[in-house]
Amino acid sequence: LQMAGEGVARNFMNVYLDQGLGMTPAQIGTLLAVAQLVATPAALATPIVAERTGWKPTFIIASTFVAIFLFPTGIAIHWLAVSLSYLGVMVASSVRRPATIVIQMESVAPAWRPTMSAVSTMTAGMGGALIAITGGRIIGQMGFGWLFGIGAAFSLAGVLVFIVGFRSGSAVARSAHAARSAEIEAS
Repeated sequence: LQMAGEGVARNFMNVYLDQGLGMTPAQIGTLLAVAQLVATPAALATPIVAERTGWKPTFIIASTFVAIFLFPTGIAIHWLAVSLSYLGVMVASSVRRPATIVIQMESVAPAWRPTMSAVSTMTAGMGGALIAITGGRIIGQMGFGWLFGIGAAFSLAGVLVFIVGFRSGSAVARSAHAARSAEIEAS
């Protein structure tokens, strides 16, 4: 769920900019390059942000911003607005990703971290494939706006699932606490 917004943007934004808004391939390539360049310092700043707010709030805020930036993409009619939305999605995704990894690793005992990493990579790949397969069909039947709106909605759903999963007393929260306790005892 958390990858839905980023996946929709990565897979279909270039198609939308070409077919929907008439941007040239050179303009689209430049936008994609600028987005990656702008997202780099955001990823590097994530530990600084998380030090002040915590990893979980950083994840929640960044994931929410992915959805906030993605949603107007489907209703904007000017390439500049869509381009700025895409930049926002990529920056927020670059903050969300390191937070996700840290939270995942802290949520399991050290012996399970390689498995957690593998499962996370597998589910992200499967989610990306599902987005690519269904996204084209959604565009064909309902248009780009619906696809970007659905991606934003699924990203917000991912935030809600995360909040519920890590609320005090949940199985996920207990597991994360047990993993931290095991790590402290091991050291």
